[in-house]
Amino acid sequence: MPAKADIQAASGHCMDPSPRWGDETGRARPRAIDSLSPLLHGAGGRKDPREGRGRLCMCFPDTYSIGMSHHGLQVLYSTINADPQWACERAFTPWVDCEALLRQEKLPLYGLETFTPLREFDVVGFSLQYEVGYTNVLTMLDLGGIPHFS
Repeated sequence: MPAKADIQAASGHCMDPSPRWGDETGRARPRAIDSLSPLLHGAGGRKDPREGRGRLCMCFPDTYSIGMSHHGLQVLYSTINADPQWACERAFTPWVDCEALLRQEKLPLYGLETFTPLREFDVVGFSLQYEVGYTNVLTMLDLGGIPHFS
């Protein structure tokens, strides 16, 4: 796993090294997150992953803008985070430029709330809306360091 400084240096336009929220994780965070924080943590809110018995990452196999406008994803996120046993995060398929950067620098795809790589979650789930997104599931698994046959 690359060190935080390596991730920050390599990520350039996708990541923001300045500390704001998320400092407790020691992970870098995308620049756009700060301005979108109210949307990211809406109803159900952000939870400390140490609070629950399990950590779940809900993956939407499309871009952030498509996934965040999906009402079903918001409902599931809020419902799961309302349960004290679970801490839920979200991940989306990155745009091709960010995907290329993640691959080039060997950086993992991560959950938005704590920047935890997908492979470190207890449960990783996908919301499949239509067949066109199926290949993005494979992309997200690959970027997240999860073998396709696990």
